[in-house]
Amino acid sequence: MSDLPVPSEIPDEEEEALQRFLGTTSFGKQTKGAQADYRFEQSKRQQPVISQPDKKANDPEDSDSDDDSDDDDDEDEYPVSHEMVFKTHDRAVTSITLDVSGGRMVTGSNDCTLKFHDFASLTPSTIRAFKSVDPSSVKGSASSETHPVNHVSFNPISPSTILAITAHPQPRILDRNGETLAEFVKGDMYLRDMHHTKGHISEVTCGVWHPEDRNICATGGTDSTLRIWDVNNPRQQRNVIVHKSRAAGSAGRTRITALSWAANPQSNLLVAAALDGSLVMWDGNGPYTRPAAEIRDAHTKDTWTSSLQVSSTGQLVLTRGGDDTIKLWDTRKFKQPLRTVEFPSMSSQYPTSNICWSPLGTEVLTGSANGDLHILNPATLKSELVTPVTPGSALISVYWHKELNQIITGS
Repeated sequence: MSDLPVPSEIPDEEEEALQRFLGTTSFGKQTKGAQADYRFEQSKRQQPVISQPDKKANDPEDSDSDDDSDDDDDEDEYPVSHEMVFKTHDRAVTSITLDVSGGRMVTGSNDCTLKFHDFASLTPSTIRAFKSVDPSSVKGSASSETHPVNHVSFNPISPSTILAITAHPQPRILDRNGETLAEFVKGDMYLRDMHHTKGHISEVTCGVWHPEDRNICATGGTDSTLRIWDVNNPRQQRNVIVHKSRAAGSAGRTRITALSWAANPQSNLLVAAALDGSLVMWDGNGPYTRPAAEIRDAHTKDTWTSSLQVSSTGQLVLTRGGDDTIKLWDTRKFKQPLRTVEFPSMSSQYPTSNICWSPLGTEVLTGSANGDLHILNPATLKSELVTPVTPGSALISVYWHKELNQIITGS
């Protein structure tokens, strides 16, 4: 009998455990369950999951065993029981995006790079990006400037395109492998009237895809403008919206800090936050000559509102302000917040620290300066669950993917 080993048709149990984590075990051959179960258990998080006190905490009749059971239920309800760590960037992760299917992830960072991760090709020994791209680089140029990444997002309708925004006046459209498809034009910085400029004249801070048109996106910048672009015509914006600040001493200009666009059969809303503390809403279909609604003092003047997101229904808007508050707004009564809670801001150090809705809109997700992940109840904006993710390092970016039902965070 030959001493040569017989090739096994059973794939490595570590690889199946990884596939189970990513939700891809229905593909390919199946392995021995006990071994895979063991490897899967190795990815279980050691950090405690802290369920926040609620009305039950005031009931002396609740037993310790009931509390333990509630904690277990919370851990089962949210996808926080296991974790996988990607160590790819050299500096803070500022933005995270996944395509609709959940097969590819792109992350942006203050190290001026985008990292591309393909979940289908991951193995336990290759949990890393398959490609690194400098979105500021110029082909054929021996030397070029590099800029931190402010925002990156897959097109929600056409996953073959990505909006990439660096600390520069010219956003880019990339393909899913990081190749540049288009670069939006820079405006003439010597023109005083922003309506006459063809593009941003200073740093772009935020951007968003049109929720229903794959060819349209919007960007906001430090030149007090929002610009709506057709990716097929990068030489001039489709529309320019000049936000005129009414804050004293602003000379009518401010900086756009956050942007969100949501559409449904009942409404199409484009909402922006600015450094002057204002929150402004337009009809997403136009015209854009004047806002549909505006709140001048939504947040404290000269504090950086790092994130806002409109709900899928178009009825609610979340904002995370630089004034150490999170606020919930009703677009139908756009005057006063429905809810306000204190939540320490990180925007002075990390101006892209975000907040987002869960896929079903039943929870709110954000991170804290000490590295905790907070899952909030949108009705009260109070933490339903807090779990340490990167203790001692700020949790900057959060993303909850609908198809994978996985939470991705960046620090």
